[in-house]
Formats: sequence, structure tokens, C-alpha cells
Amino acid sequence: MIALTGATGFIGSYIAKRLPGPIKILSRQSQRPDLSNPSHHWIKGNLCDPSSLHTFVQSSPVLIHLACSTTPRTSDTNWIPDIHNNVIPSVNLFEAYAKSNPEGHIIFSSTGGNMYPLGPHASPFSEDDNPSPRSGYGIHKLSIEHYLRILCENYRLRGTILRISNPYGTLLPTHRAQGLIGVAFAKILANEPLNIVDSLHSVRDYIHLDDLLKAFELSITSPPQQGECRIFNVGSSQGHSLKAVLNLIEKTTDQTLKKNIPPSLPPPSVSILSFEKIQKTLGWAPKITLEDGIQRMWEHCEAMKKLVTTS
Repeated sequence: MIALTGATGFIGSYIAKRLPGPIKILSRQSQRPDLSNPSHHWIKGNLCDPSSLHTFVQSSPVLIHLACSTTPRTSDTNWIPDIHNNVIPSVNLFEAYAKSNPEGHIIFSSTGGNMYPLGPHASPFSEDDNPSPRSGYGIHKLSIEHYLRILCENYRLRGTILRISNPYGTLLPTHRAQGLIGVAFAKILANEPLNIVDSLHSVRDYIHLDDLLKAFELSITSPPQQGECRIFNVGSSQGHSLKAVLNLIEKTTDQTLKKNIPPSLPPPSVSILSFEKIQKTLGWAPKITLEDGIQRMWEHCEAMKKLVTTS
């Protein structure tokens, strides 16, 4: 049985509905109706509660750790709580899992977009490039990566770290500070302006949730050797400027997105991830182009609107 944290989050709620086999979910919240599944077993608790943690990790050959309480923007408002709420609980979880599953496999959802140096260069980053986190969020993700590596060596665990670029594929709340594409769609539907906080010429790497799901599935079915902790970028090796992404959304929806653009913005920067290593190791490569992914999102929005008007 797969053990999963963060099932009520953006990525977690998507993959929880689609991963094969029974899933054990640890959550502070009660079971969500939209995530209900006869093969899912919900455990209400948290990563700092020894009793719920012990129950959660038992008999789980695979642990997927997605839970995180901050974003790159919110993590810098108070670093100490970020450490207490993310680093310490993650280490607690990994150690409890290691003691209960000596040959188990931990898959950790790290960050790719906030892991490498942010600069003007356009070459995709590889896993061999030196990390240079730009926020407390990136720092705590890198810290957890190192703890997982040491635990794999000490307990002979198997570890997979997925450094994920910028996932998209579902609508996100309009107030959310992270997730450009999902928020932009929600703003269009709500007829609200999008707050621009970065240069319109900054370039980022985007990955559809369906492609990300496949990366998790392949990580599960092709685990590393005992004691090995491997790192994979999960990106597209292609970059798109903020301006180009917003133009594509407007073209696809045939609507104008209102924008709040402040008079001063950071200088443009580039962050693109190479997927060469995960392709060679697991046979993974992104299949959904940004154009196709945005078209899928809009078709889903249109279908939902028709369903509401006819119900």
C-alpha cells in the first residue's frame, strides 16, 4: 500500500485520484468527498504525532511525501516556523518510515524552480548543477533532500527526489500566490485582475500534471537500489516568458486578462530544467506541450460551465 502525505494539496489531490492501487493518506483534515475512493484509507493526524505516524507508515513499501505548509513567497515571512513546520516533521516521517520499512522507497517532492541559481542564462539546469536556493522554501527543500540521502545510507532505504518545475493543469483559488496558469484561469472566470509580481520577460519551465503523474508512477515501478538516493529534474527543458504564457491564455480563451502591473518589477530571469537524466533512467519525457495543456484546461472550464447551467 502506498503511503501519501499532502493529498489535499494542489499536486496531491491530483495524483491521489489517479495513482493505481490502495493508498494510505495522512491528513490533518477529514476525508474530502472529491477524493473519496474505496481503496483509500484516511488517517487523521499529523507528522508530529507519534501514534498517527506509526499507524501511517506501517506496511508501506512506498512513501510519497508531498506535504508542505509554505510557498516560495510565504516561506520568507518567517523562517523559524518554516523549519518547524516542514523540515522537522519531514525528518520525523522519514525516520519512522525507515524503522518500519527497512527496504522501503521514499519519493520526495522537492522544488526545481526554486533550487538553482536564478539568472539571465537560458541553458537548462541539470541535477549536477550546484543548488542555490533563493528562498526559505528552497532552503528547507534542500535540507530535507540531504536528510533523506543520509537516511538512505544509514537505513539502506531507497530514495527518489523529484525536483519539479512549475506544475499546472487545474484551476487554483484566485487568492493563491503560487501557480501562475491555474490562478490566471481563475482570474479570467472571476473577471478579476491578476497581480503581476515578476518581469513579463522572465522565463520559466512548465509541466502538466498528467506528465508529473507519470513521473511518480515510473518512480514507483522502477525504484533505486537499497541505500541509493537519486535526484531527478521533472521539467520540459523549454522555457516560456510570463508575457508569452499570458498571451497564450488570452488567445485560447478569447478573453482579455486584466492585470495589475506595478511600476517597478524585478529584472528578468530564466529558470529551465533539463529532463535528460530522468529520461535515461526511467524513460520519462513530457508529452503535453504548453499549448495543448492550456487548451485542455480551457475545454474543462467550458465543460464545467455547461454542466452548471444545465443542472
